[in-house]
Amino acid sequence: MTREDGRGEDFRLAFEKLAELVNQLPVEERTALRSTLGGYTHDLKHTLGLITGANGILLRLDLAGEAQAEEVREMAGMITHAAGDIDAMVMQLVEHLSNQIEID
Repeated sequence: MTREDGRGEDFRLAFEKLAELVNQLPVEERTALRSTLGGYTHDLKHTLGLITGANGILLRLDLAGEAQAEEVREMAGMITHAAGDIDAMVMQLVEHLSNQIEID
C-alpha cells in the first residue's frame, strides 16, 4: 500500500479487532457477514477494474499535437496511482477482516 501516513497499519489493526469481535458470533451470523463482505469487495474490485480499463483507453488515445495532452497524461497518472491505492486498501480489508472471519 502506498499510504505514507501510517493509517494503513491503523486500518489493519481495526480490521483484525473487528474480525475478533465477529468471530464471537454464532457461525450462521459469521457466515452471512463474511458472504456480505465478499460481495462488497467483489463489487469494489469490479468497479475499480472499470476505472482502470477506462484509464487505459484514455492513455492509448492519440493526443499528439493536442494542447491538453500533457494534462491528460498527468491526470491519467493520478488515476493509476489512486487505483493502486484503492486496490491495496481493498486487499487489506479482505486479508485482515474478511479472511479472518472463521466459518468452520
